[in-house]
Amino acid sequence: MYLNAGRHRQLGLSLVELMVAMTLSLLLIMAAAALYLTGRASYNSIDDTTALDEKGRFAVDTVVRIVRQAAWSNYAGNSAAASPGASGPPAPSPGGVMLTTTSLSPTISGLDNCGAPTQDLGNPAQNLACPAQAGAVNKSDVLQVRFFGSGTQQDRTVPDNSMIDCSGNGVAEPQAWEDADLARGMAVFYVSNDASGMPQLMCGYRPRDAANKEILTAGTAYQAVSLVSGVEVFQVLYGVDTNFDQTPDRFLSATEVLALPTTWQNVVAIKIAMVLMGDTASASPQDPPTFRLFGRLFPGSPGNDTSFTPATQLQRMRRLYTVTVQLRNMATCTTCSPT
Repeated sequence: MYLNAGRHRQLGLSLVELMVAMTLSLLLIMAAAALYLTGRASYNSIDDTTALDEKGRFAVDTVVRIVRQAAWSNYAGNSAAASPGASGPPAPSPGGVMLTTTSLSPTISGLDNCGAPTQDLGNPAQNLACPAQAGAVNKSDVLQVRFFGSGTQQDRTVPDNSMIDCSGNGVAEPQAWEDADLARGMAVFYVSNDASGMPQLMCGYRPRDAANKEILTAGTAYQAVSLVSGVEVFQVLYGVDTNFDQTPDRFLSATEVLALPTTWQNVVAIKIAMVLMGDTASASPQDPPTFRLFGRLFPGSPGNDTSFTPATQLQRMRRLYTVTVQLRNMATCTTCSPT
């Protein structure tokens, strides 16, 4: 009789015992799921932070490298004399500074609040235009950089790839004075949306012919390449030297620089601010932060948007990157002429 009673007690669980066991199991599963989700969110956040830092460093390094090329001149070059019938004197040979005039396109120039810059062939002193329909992404700016190239010792018409445009192609040095403007390299930085609506930092450059000259015929558009995705804001301030000591005395927007009598000729430094957005929604929902792009010492002015508050995709991580580039040994001139 006792054996039968023992067997009866081993046949199953009561309803209360079953409910307790299910509750404990459910709590254990919930704890494990919460631990997994926390670890997953932490991993995604770290991964997104790393990717964002890599994109930010790449964007800053690429822009800074090309901007610094603007102040370079090949003192060891071997430019040939101007071709017969060309206006202006021949370039120095061997070596020396390539002579230019104030009527040529500026080394550093830009536009405020423009999303799709085009060429302005009728205005060589600016060489940039912004169509009315070219709406800027978050009021982002355009920065254009012109720079001289460098050729190999054996053949100066062949680039040695020490000076490159944003496509990664080398730029050879100009061979004569009349080629100085056309043979220079170009990089035009701006922000535009891709097909999915993601903002990206673009870099435009002009196609070149077999003689290493930029093609400037009517209807020739920029060739553009996407450098970094997720760049929501690209703002630029220009350091202007007012007393000719090669040191910026004040930083102005492109609109303010164009209002000066000397326009771009006395720009000796630039400040760049970029806000980058992560690829995934890895941040916690919160009130959107306001980014002070150049700090509190630079209030807003005409064409100068110094703050940015995101309005969409607020769960994506964002980070502000700023850099100041001094254009050392920049050859500035307000009255010079090749004659």
